[in-house]
Amino acid sequence: MALLSPYQNPRYTGANRCSKCTVLNLVLTVLATGLVATANLLAAAIVFIIGLLSIYFRGYLIPGTPTLTKRYLPSNVLRWFGHQPKATDGRGPAIESVLLESGALHEGEGDLYIDPEFQQAWRARVQDLRGATDDSLLERIGGLETEQLAQASVDSTGEKVIAAVGDVQIARWDSRGVFIADAAAAQELEARYDGWETFNFDERTAVLGGLRLWLEWCPYCDGRVALGQETVETCCDTVEVVVGTCEDCNRRLFELRASAAKLAA
Repeated sequence: MALLSPYQNPRYTGANRCSKCTVLNLVLTVLATGLVATANLLAAAIVFIIGLLSIYFRGYLIPGTPTLTKRYLPSNVLRWFGHQPKATDGRGPAIESVLLESGALHEGEGDLYIDPEFQQAWRARVQDLRGATDDSLLERIGGLETEQLAQASVDSTGEKVIAAVGDVQIARWDSRGVFIADAAAAQELEARYDGWETFNFDERTAVLGGLRLWLEWCPYCDGRVALGQETVETCCDTVEVVVGTCEDCNRRLFELRASAAKLAA
């Protein structure tokens, strides 16, 4: 299938493929195949093959699916598919509070700014971790149970880094550089914030994701990171994102939803 990859639609396949949308489209393919099979088995086989090829190459089965879902699906359905921000139930860590209490950030006149000592320590840890293995980086972020860690795996063969426990994806980073930066920041926060060890993996990655907005240097080459805003299309939605790009090596380091980029205490 690798030879056919250049013919895929990168917007909705590969690292950008929505697993829930894929499952839904596979179910629709099976249902359509079963319906046609009641009349003609050969036609049913053709429908099944066409359906699988369409999902593999385009990311969806029914033509116009991205437009239709963005226009007609209600917000609660989009949230189930993972394309709308989930409402907080108040039980997770308040990201801004954690970063302020740890001394990573300080309040200035109308804005937050990163602590110079934290910035320097964070940067030094990143430089030390550039040669670390993916497994050791995930372990440094922490928050996983021993059994989960034993089943964990990290795939960094593509542009994005994907962490999974068994067959379940638990995190995705837009670049290995940011994966390294998160692991380094986790170590520094562990040393500075007493409550860090009580956070699970999801809570830790939420805090680390918020801290990325203050990543001023590239984890790859130490170049300057510039922030910009873009409109990104997913298979089910159109969202505004804040993008961090290195001005020296031109690597796209991370993107965050514009709504998530505003930390809430």
